[in-house]
Amino acid sequence: MDKTDNADHSEIDFMSALSHELSTPLGSVRWNAELLKMGKMTKPLDAEQAQIMDEIIAGVKRMSAFITDIHEASWLERDKFGDDPAPTSLAELVSQVQGEQQTNIAAKKLTFTIETEPELPAVTAHPSTLLLIAQNLLSNAVKYTPAEGSVRVTLRTATDDEAAKSAHADRKCIFMGVADTGCGIPAAQHDQVFQKLFRADNVRAMEVDGTGLGLYIVSLAVAKLGGAIWFESAEQQGTTFFVVLPQDAGQATK
Repeated sequence: MDKTDNADHSEIDFMSALSHELSTPLGSVRWNAELLKMGKMTKPLDAEQAQIMDEIIAGVKRMSAFITDIHEASWLERDKFGDDPAPTSLAELVSQVQGEQQTNIAAKKLTFTIETEPELPAVTAHPSTLLLIAQNLLSNAVKYTPAEGSVRVTLRTATDDEAAKSAHADRKCIFMGVADTGCGIPAAQHDQVFQKLFRADNVRAMEVDGTGLGLYIVSLAVAKLGGAIWFESAEQQGTTFFVVLPQDAGQATK
C-alpha cells in the first residue's frame, strides 16, 4: 500500500469515527429539544419559542442525516457491509421505500407508480446496500419533484446492451429505472452528479434540504456490486436514473 492509499484510509477512518462521535450528542440535543417543545420539562412554549425549537430540531435532523450519509459512505469505501449477500427482491425494497416516503408523496399529491416484470428474479447481494440504492434514488425523486408531478420506477430484466455497461457483462442482470418530472440537472453540471457533496445550482436555489452525498453513495454502492449507473436529465423536465445490477451481485463483494 503506498502513501496515497494510507492517506485515503486515514481520511475514511477519521470520517467514520467523526460520524460515530457526533451521532450521540446530536441525538441528545434532538431528544431534549422535543421534550421542551412538548412541555414535558417546563410550562408549554409560546408560539415564538415553539418556532425557535422547531428550527433547532430541523437543524439537528439535517446534521444527523449528513452524519448518517458520511457513515454509510465511509463503510462502502472500506468494503464494509452491514449484512451478508442474500436473494433480495428489488420490488419489495422499492415498495418498502414507497411506504417510507408515503407522507411526502401524499403531501405533494405525486403520482407514484411501480412497473415490475412478472416473476422478476431476485438479486443476490447485500440487502442493506440494495436498500441504500433504492432509498437514495427514490427519496431524491420525491424531494425534487414539484406538487402533482410523477415518479415512476421500472424493474425488469436488463437487455444485453444494458448488461454490457456493468462490470460483469457476461452475467444476467436486473434493470431499475427511476424517472421523475422534477427540476432536472443543468447540462453543464452532468459530469459532477456522482461527486461527493455535489448539489446542482438549481437545487441550491430551491433551498431544499440535502447532504450532497446521496448520489455518491448510490454510485459507490452500484460499483461495489459490479453494476452500472447512468442518467438522462433536462432542466425543468425531470431526471431518469438507470441502474443495472448482476443477479449474483454478491459475488462482486467477495
